[in-house]
Amino acid sequence: MTTTVGNDDAEPSAGPIHGTKVGRFTILEPLGTGSTGCVFSAYDPELDRKVALKVLRGDYPVEQRLHLAAASTVGGDETGESSGAADGPVQARQQRLLREARALAKLSHPNVITAYDVGLHGNDVFIAMQHVDGCTLRRWLETRRTAPEVLEVLARAGAGLAAAHRAGLVHRDFKPDNVMIGRDDRVYVLDFGLVRDFTAQDLDPPAVDGTPGPEAVSRLTATGSVIGTPAYMAPEQYLGRPADARSDQFSFCVSLYEALFGQRPFAGATPAEIGRKMLDGEAPTIPSHRDVPARVRRAVARGLERDPERRWPSMDDLLLELAAGRRRWSTAVLAAVAVALVLGSGALLLGRSATDPAADCAAAGDRLRGVWDDRVRAHVRDAFAASPAP
Repeated sequence: MTTTVGNDDAEPSAGPIHGTKVGRFTILEPLGTGSTGCVFSAYDPELDRKVALKVLRGDYPVEQRLHLAAASTVGGDETGESSGAADGPVQARQQRLLREARALAKLSHPNVITAYDVGLHGNDVFIAMQHVDGCTLRRWLETRRTAPEVLEVLARAGAGLAAAHRAGLVHRDFKPDNVMIGRDDRVYVLDFGLVRDFTAQDLDPPAVDGTPGPEAVSRLTATGSVIGTPAYMAPEQYLGRPADARSDQFSFCVSLYEALFGQRPFAGATPAEIGRKMLDGEAPTIPSHRDVPARVRRAVARGLERDPERRWPSMDDLLLELAAGRRRWSTAVLAAVAVALVLGSGALLLGRSATDPAADCAAAGDRLRGVWDDRVRAHVRDAFAASPAP
């Protein structure tokens, strides 16, 4: 299946039709839709390539379209989304859109979707992006995955997020729907529709005065003053405070927790309920899992701290800790494989039939099952791949 963003099951909605020109791009077919925009495959005649074109629909005030820019999340998830109401001069928002789109275009990393162009088409805002053949992380997780597989994919997505942070950008809406896995197994972070520069404090929703309580969360979520996807937002986003790289780190750890354990750390039927559990409830329990090293579980727990100051200093620090946990697990697997090979080889030699060597060879494959087979081979391969050694 070919897609670029959002929910793979999304039905396309009304928008530009086949052959329509949007900027220099020619619309080919719809790929997905959401509450605020549509995504299309399109053709770029100047560079003779296929792109993904995201267009914010025309039934929103132009100020809000410019504020949401390159695209508010397409597809979303069952918890719903909320975005800040636009305010301020349209020209200022347009300049911010262009500035951040240019910053994204300059961000070159193998795990970040490439932005090619951004502009206005009539009253609509569009952004042209790299076209990816693959599926979202959420769809990928519908197939049973091992903990090492999950950690490998999320580590690549985290590397893309860390690259954006080093470029001075914060995503503000990281979640499984905004990670793509290509048919070539490459992992991409995408949908930077809510991205902002670390220095762009002026256009964030106002912070709540004092120490916000549950009523403040309910008020903010009811009035649409929250930016992001509620199930994955950091507590400070619920409170209307400026988001930074540590907010993305929190969202990353929510996504990693969900991918590893099959549930989210903070449950709730509404955004306000989720927010109250984040702010007033106990710290989430990190389930014990024999395939998830304790060091990885502790790393995730720290990334889910309510207080940003208690989280990891950066995504890079978090990724280093996760890699250390994975390496320790891989070393244990290699040691177990080595012991099993020695013991298995001895057993094969002792049990060898002197009268029927051919039968011994035929039975060797069965005797090696669990000692050296496809599953063990994959574990060894992953262990070597995770090693920082050249």
